[in-house]
Amino acid sequence: MKESTILIIVIALTLFMTRSVLADSLDKVQFIKISPQDSKAVIKAADGKLRVVKTGDAISETATVTEIAPGRVVVARPVPWTQDKSHAAILS
Repeated sequence: MKESTILIIVIALTLFMTRSVLADSLDKVQFIKISPQDSKAVIKAADGKLRVVKTGDAISETATVTEIAPGRVVVARPVPWTQDKSHAAILS
C-alpha cells in the first residue's frame, strides 16, 4: 500500500513538472495578426522579434504550427507520455 502511494505521488509530480516545462516555452510568444486566407500569422517570438509563420513552422524549441484558421492558430508539440507523441493547443 505504501509503495503504491509513493509511486502515484512520483508519477503525479513528474507529469506536473513536464507540463510546466512545456507551458513555459510558449509563455512569451504573442500572436499579433492571423491571416487565414494566406495561411500565415505574425508572432512576436520569445526573443522579441516579429516573425511571419506558416503551417509547419516551429515557433519555439518544442512547438510547431499545424493549422491557421480564422481567429485561431493550432500549435502541436511532443508530449512524451502519449502514444502519438504530440499534443495540439488552439491559440486564439
